[in-house]
Amino acid sequence: MVWLKSNGHGLYLTESSVRPFNSRHYLPMRAADCAGKADPSGLNEDREVGCEMLADPHLPGAVRETILGQRVFGISICALALFLACFGPFWTSTVRSAQAVRRLIERYDAKHPPERAECRCPCRVGISKVDTV
Repeated sequence: MVWLKSNGHGLYLTESSVRPFNSRHYLPMRAADCAGKADPSGLNEDREVGCEMLADPHLPGAVRETILGQRVFGISICALALFLACFGPFWTSTVRSAQAVRRLIERYDAKHPPERAECRCPCRVGISKVDTV
């Protein structure tokens, strides 16, 4: 897919052909069509630009590189979505379970207030009794 800066038209570009993006009923224009006046793809004013692209010797390699990059990106996005779809419900249920346990502990603590306890830690010298909360 190539977007032209001059007029904003989209061209579907392959290693050996070009055609307008918005009309699939036309045949693709090949390099052999550029030699004559034929315009099977209906490019009209974009015909010269299409012929320049098809004449570029670096076009096949650039198209292959671009398609490879797009495929790698697409596959990685699909793998991430699959990973989240598989493990998302597990993580959600774990979080909900932890929240339920916290609520149970809070409810238990509300019914059974803590008793006073003696502090035995060496850092609190001189304090004999503290409230544990």
